[in-house]
Amino acid sequence: MMEPVTYQISESEYISFWRLVSDKPFKWVMTFLGIYLLAVIGIHFLVATSYILLGIAVGVALVMLIAVIQRYGGGPRLIKATYHEDAAIQEEISLTFDEQSFSRVFASGALTSKWADMVKWHENDEVFAVFPNRQLGHIFPKAQIDPEIIGAIRSNVINSGLPVQNRLRK
Repeated sequence: MMEPVTYQISESEYISFWRLVSDKPFKWVMTFLGIYLLAVIGIHFLVATSYILLGIAVGVALVMLIAVIQRYGGGPRLIKATYHEDAAIQEEISLTFDEQSFSRVFASGALTSKWADMVKWHENDEVFAVFPNRQLGHIFPKAQIDPEIIGAIRSNVINSGLPVQNRLRK
C-alpha cells in the first residue's frame, strides 16, 4: 500500500463527472433524433406538402431543443442541488491502493474495492472514475491527485482486465 492521498470532491468536479457519464447517451439520442428529423423533412418534401409530416418534424425539433436546454441548463442546476444535499460526497477522502484493491476512508465510513470488481472506467480533463456497476462511479479529481497516481490507478484498472475506456467488462 502507498501513502494515503487525500482529496475532497468539489461541485465543479461532480458536475464534470455527470457530464462524463451522460455524454454518450446524450450524443446517441441527439443523433437518432437528428436522423429522424432529416428523414421526416426529406419525406415531407418528396410527398409535397403534408401538414402531418411537418407537425412531426416540428415536434421532433422541439424535443431536441428541450433536450439541449436540459443538458446545458437544467441538468447542471439539478446536479449542483444534489451535490449540496449529499453530505457524504463533500467529505474529505483518504485514498490508498495497491495492485489488487483500493480503499477510501471518509468521516462517515470506509470502503475497500477490488480493481477486478470494477465494470468500467472513464475519464475527462477533470476527473477519473471507476465504476463498480453501470451507474455508480468512484470519482478521483485530477486537480487534487498527482498525475502519476492517476496513471497508477489507470494501470491497475487496465491490468485488472479493462483495457478500453468506457467499455463494460465482459
